[in-house]
Amino acid sequence: MKIIGALRGILSTVDADIVHAHTTTLTLLTRAALSISRSPRPPLVATAHNQFDARTRLLRTASAVIAVSESNGETLRRWFGSRRVTVIRNGISPTTSASTVELRRPAVLFVGGLNDRKGVADLLDAWSSVIRSIGPTATLYIVGDGPDRQKYEHLADALDLGQTVRFVGFSPSPQSYMRSADLFVLPSHREPFGLVLAEARIAGLPIISTNVDGIPEVLEHGRAGIMLPVADVPALTQALHWLITDPESRARLAHSAADNTGWLGVERMTSETHELYERLLVRK
Repeated sequence: MKIIGALRGILSTVDADIVHAHTTTLTLLTRAALSISRSPRPPLVATAHNQFDARTRLLRTASAVIAVSESNGETLRRWFGSRRVTVIRNGISPTTSASTVELRRPAVLFVGGLNDRKGVADLLDAWSSVIRSIGPTATLYIVGDGPDRQKYEHLADALDLGQTVRFVGFSPSPQSYMRSADLFVLPSHREPFGLVLAEARIAGLPIISTNVDGIPEVLEHGRAGIMLPVADVPALTQALHWLITDPESRARLAHSAADNTGWLGVERMTSETHELYERLLVRK
């Protein structure tokens, strides 16, 4: 109730035409605050960043729901109806920082939450096979944190990966690692969109990922990166081995990744969101 009270206080001081929430919990709390503080109530927009959470179904309390990919939108339309769902793909803000970090090269980079959905165990299993084949000549940098970090560190120890895997932990500037790496890999089992793939593309990295959910949209259905079947460790092993040992192919894929990235920017996302706001105001 304290949070609802705080939201009521904010809403009472702002004559909002539209209210936009970005988590399921905040959407529900905002709806409760609006119901007891404003009449008539302004439209409530909710962005569904993760349709895999069962709580996402509770976004039916919103006037409009934003899906972050077409794949994400297909699920949300089944739940909420086509009229209430608008697909607005994620966009990222360009970073002006030129910082880099010193990496042992060739450097393969993973950035993401350390949980089963990201396919980290698949990556470590594939990496073990790669290292057995080429020797300890490449390094995998795992940037990010999460509930399963300790499990993956134990798995890396059990696979005897030694210093060929570095668990970096959370970084406030993963782009610094992207500017220094040779190859980016994200073997997700589920992925609503994959902002980190957009960042890797803008950084000009060759990309290995999976053909699931919103990833084909970010990678333009394979034109801007390699897409593998989900949880296919042999295919991931083969792709890693190929690109680590073939600099010319890495350069070619890096060029493809960096091409046509304008649509991945926050400007396009902002413009489309503004168009949605205008449509909602017309409906009032």
